[in-house]
Amino acid sequence: MTRKELKLAAKTQIKGKVFILLLPLVIVGAISAVIAAISRFTYGVGILALIIEFPLAIGLALFFIKFARDEKSGMEDLFSQFKDFGRMWEQIKACLIRWLYIFLGLLCFVIPGIIIALRYSLLEYVMADQPELTGKQAIEECKKLMKGRIDEIFGLYISFIGWFLLSILTCGILFIYVAPYFTLTVTKYYLAISAEEISAAPASVTAPDAKDEKKDDLF
Repeated sequence: MTRKELKLAAKTQIKGKVFILLLPLVIVGAISAVIAAISRFTYGVGILALIIEFPLAIGLALFFIKFARDEKSGMEDLFSQFKDFGRMWEQIKACLIRWLYIFLGLLCFVIPGIIIALRYSLLEYVMADQPELTGKQAIEECKKLMKGRIDEIFGLYISFIGWFLLSILTCGILFIYVAPYFTLTVTKYYLAISAEEISAAPASVTAPDAKDEKKDDLF
């Protein structure tokens, strides 16, 4: 599936359901904003943010995965990860490992840090879709899933710059549409490449000319 096909599929599925997809994004954003505001006055909130925000992000990914698959999804999906503390610990470990890798990449130079961030940018989707994985296994699954695909996911993100600029020019009003559209497109991208991985198909969704795999082996 090409990038254009992914975006068209997302546009088609989102039609008439923008506010259904916007609500969970608003809830997660509001919770994050409250934690950020509290952190200005209270020490140690960073740990609290990690405990709350990453499982919440995985719950958001689960909501969008179910929606993209035409399965029943609801607000309960957002908070589904808080039911199992053992599972939450694995999620937090995965998040910490990702941060560590990105930090080490940034120490080397900005570009390696960006590459590593892109490699593990779908971590929430992996952990939502494969809850049996440990934190370390999820990190490895991300690395495997994104091998040779750094260029294409970067291209996918870049393709939304115009939408984001228009959203800023409209004082954020257009974000009502852009935020669900972008998130659903990324979700469909994850589902497409994970399906390719399962079927052992050639590893390219959008960029047949994606190359430079040497950069892909930093972490």
